[in-house]
Amino acid sequence: MALPLSIGRHLRALLISQAHPCLVELTSDYAVVEVTGDAGRYGLGQLKPGDDVRGPLPLMHGCELETEERWAMVEVAAGVHADVLIQPIASGAHLLLTDVSREHAERQAVQQHANEVNLLNSKLRRSLEELEAARAELESRNLELDELNKIKTRFIAGLSHELRTPLTAIIGHSELLRERAAQASPDIEESLTAIESGSGYLLSLVNNVLDQASLETGQLAMHPAPTDLALLLEETAAMMRPMAEQRGLRFRFEAPGGGLPDWVETDATRLRQVIINLASNAIK
Repeated sequence: MALPLSIGRHLRALLISQAHPCLVELTSDYAVVEVTGDAGRYGLGQLKPGDDVRGPLPLMHGCELETEERWAMVEVAAGVHADVLIQPIASGAHLLLTDVSREHAERQAVQQHANEVNLLNSKLRRSLEELEAARAELESRNLELDELNKIKTRFIAGLSHELRTPLTAIIGHSELLRERAAQASPDIEESLTAIESGSGYLLSLVNNVLDQASLETGQLAMHPAPTDLALLLEETAAMMRPMAEQRGLRFRFEAPGGGLPDWVETDATRLRQVIINLASNAIK
């Protein structure tokens, strides 16, 4: 593409202003013939004809001036990087230096950024590996805890069943003794009442433990059925009365003024447990 002379001159001036060229003509034995351009930028401002260029430019040591060479982004002065072109001529060589400090800084910045990204990625990988190891350990611990909870639940359930059986037998035999001792001393009747009450209370505690085990396994079920509410409350009061009397308290059941319904639809066992817990807390 042919450019107008004025445009060519403008582009040449623009290139020179950006490249800050320095041209050094050398003899075959590295002596300076002439220096033109921005020599001071490259630390060559003191060069005079006849000086050995290898003094201020050690990179020229061992360089063959008979062969064209190009070196990219060479540091020729403190903080100054240049592209170097050595071009042989009949009497020696031309040494051309053009400033590429900006490009070098940009490359350094890009490389620095890449290094930082690599470092961050490395740290991120280590963090992810540590998190994965922690997650695996947590899952292992959770599995161990789940297994321990299952063992505990099975133990509590089994123990509760084992305790409930003899307590049921004690209550049954107390009722049988009450029938046989109907004409006996009131003291015996009172003792039997205490036995029945205490046994019933212990049975309720065992049932609570069993219910807790059932809750942990998600197997607790309600069994609503028609229930004589007044009878349930009277029996519960009779069960709790000896405990209150042992603490010097009076304990009695009084129906509300409007009376109670003859029957209610409820799980009698669960309702009894609730009332026993409330009454026990009140007595304590």
